Amino acid sequence: MTIPEDRTLVFRGDGCIQNGVVVGNNTTVKAERKVVFKNVVLNGTFHSIVAYPEWFDAKADCILDNNNKVISGTDNINAFRNLFLFDNISISSGTYMLSGALRCLSGQTVEGCNATLKFTGKGVFMHIDGSSLEAVVNVIIRNLTIIGSKLEYTDITEHWHGVYIGYAKTIKIEDVRCELCRGDGFYIGTALSKTKNNRIPENIELDGVESYYNHRQGLSITRVRVAKVKNSEFCYTLGTMPQAGMDIEPNSITDDSGKLIVGECEDIEISNCLFKGNKREGLILSNWYCTDSSINIINNVKVTGCRFVDDDLYVSGSKDCNFSNLELVNSNISVTGKGIIQNVKFNDISIEDDNKVSTRNGIELGYTKEWAQRSNIYFENISIKGFGGAAIKASYQWPVENGLLKGVTIKNCKFENCGANVVSGEKALMMTFCHKVKNIDINYPVVFLVSMIIVIIVIVIFKKINNRKRISRVPFRAGLNKEMLI
Repeated sequence: MTIPEDRTLVFRGDGCIQNGVVVGNNTTVKAERKVVFKNVVLNGTFHSIVAYPEWFDAKADCILDNNNKVISGTDNINAFRNLFLFDNISISSGTYMLSGALRCLSGQTVEGCNATLKFTGKGVFMHIDGSSLEAVVNVIIRNLTIIGSKLEYTDITEHWHGVYIGYAKTIKIEDVRCELCRGDGFYIGTALSKTKNNRIPENIELDGVESYYNHRQGLSITRVRVAKVKNSEFCYTLGTMPQAGMDIEPNSITDDSGKLIVGECEDIEISNCLFKGNKREGLILSNWYCTDSSINIINNVKVTGCRFVDDDLYVSGSKDCNFSNLELVNSNISVTGKGIIQNVKFNDISIEDDNKVSTRNGIELGYTKEWAQRSNIYFENISIKGFGGAAIKASYQWPVENGLLKGVTIKNCKFENCGANVVSGEKALMMTFCHKVKNIDINYPVVFLVSMIIVIIVIVIFKKINNRKRISRVPFRAGLNKEMLI
């Protein structure tokens, strides 16, 4: 049955359409919360003030075990595919089993009402992705739990995401939980091609989301222009690499001429988030490909007010990024990898390791001759406590003639109960520096009284270094503050 254009279907009493296919043509449906389509498939375009799963005889009868693996339930995929043709959706509370994927439309609002959707199929569950020419725009999804099929299958895969945000603009996901997905809980990004690369997600916001026990990542961002992630939790990822809470890692391809094309990941704000218990890092910024400054790298990322528990922070291939007001417990910060790192600031950060592993460092600055240059890296008001290695260590794998680590500032930092304070190169003597690290300015309070004997030893060491074949000036001021310039 095909409905004429711009008509309204009003269901009263026991009115119901049964069996067959109904094709809408900008059709509005008005009905109470009861069955009005039975054994019916909808096609075309539909609208409603609010549409309910009960219209399509959906049953919230899914039973899960203690691990959220499905035991039994009615497959509601046909009912929910009909439901997701409407612009305003209200999913009644309960647990629904679905064996297939859902796709969101432009202008759609999905109110989950704390319902749970248990996915038992393979692949991505919820798509927010436009065509090759047109983006999906203005979608809101809130108050919903999605449980993936990680426990139902053993397939070797990393792409069965809970919510996939592809070519989409102005999207808000609020108070949505994704868990046990055999991929990422949430994914933001689009693939690159050799001819068409304008399918860029824009203005994406995740607020109050939770991503737990997923297979590859809590959240992947591989391509986006303007994104906000706030008040959210990314925890206990385990399955396949990288196994991080959140991974910002641009997609890339090589064109026919051999030129590397890297997707945009820029203007990203991450605030008030928890990263806990992931197999590897809590937050990764990684662009291994970008050793050439002319290629896109991760740009303008701001991370503030976040907490890391047993999860590290890893930064590579990034520029103009700011990390502030962070707490890291049994976690550290690594600024390393092959990619370019420029103008990165760390401020007001507490880093503590209760485990005191003998070789673990609070902050690691790594570089080798094959890696791109690091420049203008700034640390201020950093408190580092309890690391068996050094509070801050700049390490290299073999000599670099001119040095690849330039413009590192360490200011007003506090180091307590660490195996060493600041270590440069491969040496582990407190506050000694290797000529491979250039332009280091250190100004921090001393956490214990420096005896005159240690001061004399340090001065002697610097005099010996100055006699070697290098030019270096090392002003030294004893007392509560120390300043060194190499």
